Amino acid sequence: MCAEGQDREWLRAMDRQLERATRGELLAVIARQQKEIEALRVRAAELEARRWDEAQAEVNRAWLPYYRLLTEDVAPYTSGEALVDKLGLAWRGLPGGPNRPPTRQLTPELKEKAWQFFRAIGLPRA
Repeated sequence: MCAEGQDREWLRAMDRQLERATRGELLAVIARQQKEIEALRVRAAELEARRWDEAQAEVNRAWLPYYRLLTEDVAPYTSGEALVDKLGLAWRGLPGGPNRPPTRQLTPELKEKAWQFFRAIGLPRA
């Protein structure tokens, strides 16, 4: 199946998943998203207040370990950030879709390192 066909199939699968979701499940997702939006508003207020050191500390806390995971662990095995990004979406209970060739799937060991990273930075789990 070509990449475009895979994308269409993935979208159909997501549509079916949304159709089966209960009102309560959808409301729970909306509530989680609202909390995340509020956290972003707080971060934006910190930046507007010129609290640069705190903002940089937050970047260092999350992004530096992310790139360390990519460059030291994932890059020797396969290329691209999408593997870890999609795993993060799955961690949050959101659809990420399949990885496209030639990217290989993460090994169980690399998935565990990614899970540890998500826990370490405090990424909420769905």
